[in-house]
Amino acid sequence: MSGVNRRRENAPGRAGGQLFDLLSRTHRTLILGVLASVGGIGGFITAVSQGAGIVEILGALAVGVVGLLLATGYIVGYGRRNPGREPRRPR
Repeated sequence: MSGVNRRRENAPGRAGGQLFDLLSRTHRTLILGVLASVGGIGGFITAVSQGAGIVEILGALAVGVVGLLLATGYIVGYGRRNPGREPRRPR
């Protein structure tokens, strides 16, 4: 099939590439990531200040980390899909 633009789904060194592509396609992933990051970090701070147990503290921190990974994954995926234009030249 020459001339067909094919995706490199099974390229060597791209473990989990399909899952990454699926999660980084929609802007909802970015919104979910930002909200989870803010909620997780806020929950972590609240849990530490109230003297919660280690499970609650690590759970809130985990939610924040997963949210950060989702938001970062969306941004990286967007950059790969839309490489952008040439930088502006100074006037």
